[in-house]
Amino acid sequence: DAPFEAVLAAAGEAGLDFVVLTDHADVELPGPLPGIEHAGLHVAPNGRSVLVLVGAEFASRDGHLLGLEIDQTIPAIGRPGREVIAEIHVQGGFAVVPHPFSHGGWRDWDADFDGMEVQNNASDFTRLYGPLLPFRVLRFAFDREKQLENLWVRPTRELAEWDALLAAGRRVSGFAGADAHNNVSL
Repeated sequence: DAPFEAVLAAAGEAGLDFVVLTDHADVELPGPLPGIEHAGLHVAPNGRSVLVLVGAEFASRDGHLLGLEIDQTIPAIGRPGREVIAEIHVQGGFAVVPHPFSHGGWRDWDADFDGMEVQNNASDFTRLYGPLLPFRVLRFAFDREKQLENLWVRPTRELAEWDALLAAGRRVSGFAGADAHNNVSL
């Protein structure tokens, strides 16, 4: 958990125009979104303007959903994804399906979501290394370049699903996510 100032500084140094801050928000009652005070346009220490979008990840019955550009949390546990998406839209937000084929996956492809992650670092890491992680670390010591090359593979299944949605006439934006929280451990 990096402080907001560190995130803003890193975004500025990386030359990013915007960052999206989300965390899990499994709640029973609606309430203010954690981190909402950081939403808006900020100036990084290097002088670069960075737009900060704030949202949350909700665990619905159909899988996880990111609600972006919302102000309030949404009770989602055990509820159909369509209901959660509708509540995100009522708040004027954007509903995104994260990690569609890992970490529980997504089950309602006909739902009215606005975007999907076609690349997710945590999913890639789990798919590539899983129980082989100790061996990959050892191989890294001997062949650093090859192991770094192998780290990034084309997310074929995610891209195929996105292509199918677009071919069916759906307007679904593609996202890439870092999914940078404590979900990778040794």
